Order: sequence, then structure tokens, then C-alpha cells
Amino acid sequence: MPIPEKPTLVAPLWHTGLVLVYVLVPRTWWFIHGPLRQFAPQTLSGFDVLFIALYGGVVALVCLGMSFKKRPLEDLIGRGWTGWQSGLRDVGLGMGLWLAARYIDRVIYYLAPSSAPSLTHSH
Repeated sequence: MPIPEKPTLVAPLWHTGLVLVYVLVPRTWWFIHGPLRQFAPQTLSGFDVLFIALYGGVVALVCLGMSFKKRPLEDLIGRGWTGWQSGLRDVGLGMGLWLAARYIDRVIYYLAPSSAPSLTHSH
């Protein structure tokens, strides 16, 4: 009976932790929050677009690191769907994680109110 290979980490634990902290810490706690507000349009949606771009930068950095290590992106995101069941499973997992993130985010912002003035929607 063959001995199964021990799975290797795609990234070091410190790196994964750093990315998780970046994603999970409310943006109003970031030290660059104040200076970034000067460059963003003074609407809630304009500010969100800026932070979506920053999150996209993190994804690009992760992809760049994967290419430096000559590891396929498949190692990070998994293999393609083998049938409609695996696609349905992924969609269900994605919806569940989205709902969890949506409500965890609300709890975090409720427990840690911002000291910065709130942005308003423009009409």
C-alpha cells in the first residue's frame, strides 16, 4: 500500500495570515484610510471602488507570487469541475461563504465603530 504524499503549502503560513488580516480587518482601521479618502470621490460607492481596486491588487500580488514559484494557479484554486455536481457544490459553497462574510462584516463594523466621518450616498 503506497504511502500518501504529505500535502505542501502553496504559500508560507505567515503570508496566508497577512493576506487574511488584510482582507478581514475593517478598512477604517487601516493606517492609510485617511490619506486614501482624499483621493476617492466623496461618495460611498466611489470609496468602495477604490478599495475593490486595492483588493484586486492583492489578488494580482498572490498570482505574481505563484508565478515566481512556478506553481500553477490550479494549486491555489483547485481543479476544474468534473461534472454539474461539482459545479453546483462550488456555487453553493460560494453563496454560503458570501452570506457568512456579509453578516460577519456587519458584526465587525457594529462592534468597531469608525472614528472617521461617514460617507453618504449621492443622489
